[in-house]
Amino acid sequence: QCFEAYCLDYDIQEPPEQRVRVYPLGMHYLQKLLSEGVVDSAVIEDTYVTSDTVRLLVMEEKSQVFADESQVIYMAVMRNDFKTPVVGVSGNLTVVLPDGTTIQQHFQPTSKEGLSAISLPPMPDLKRGEVIGYRVCLELPQGSEEVCAGDGYLIWNSLP
Repeated sequence: QCFEAYCLDYDIQEPPEQRVRVYPLGMHYLQKLLSEGVVDSAVIEDTYVTSDTVRLLVMEEKSQVFADESQVIYMAVMRNDFKTPVVGVSGNLTVVLPDGTTIQQHFQPTSKEGLSAISLPPMPDLKRGEVIGYRVCLELPQGSEEVCAGDGYLIWNSLP
């Protein structure tokens, strides 16, 4: 049923407290305009990528690596509202080594799956048991609140 500014959906298969929901008219019309080519998706994504609308997830390929192995760091950018991937968002990676030095690298824009990756080179001078910390921050429009996430991985060389 629709009213002046919104529509309601009724779904009998949902639990009683979730059977009546507001229909997302704005998203429906936006998808229609995008599919008809009336609106450029790049403009929409740039407009709606803020600290309030996206979530950043970071992960590494391996939780522990040998010092002579490379490591891959991933970032995934998802919309908070629909948990859908966000395309075209770049980010910056800061890796902190055990001696306090940092390595800075730039993530390419996210793919249609909302993913981007950076391969870090082997670090043969690191010792067994050292932890490598990293932090990823999204490049958002100027004035936006920062969106960052971090994690770390372990150097696990064989014993001498």
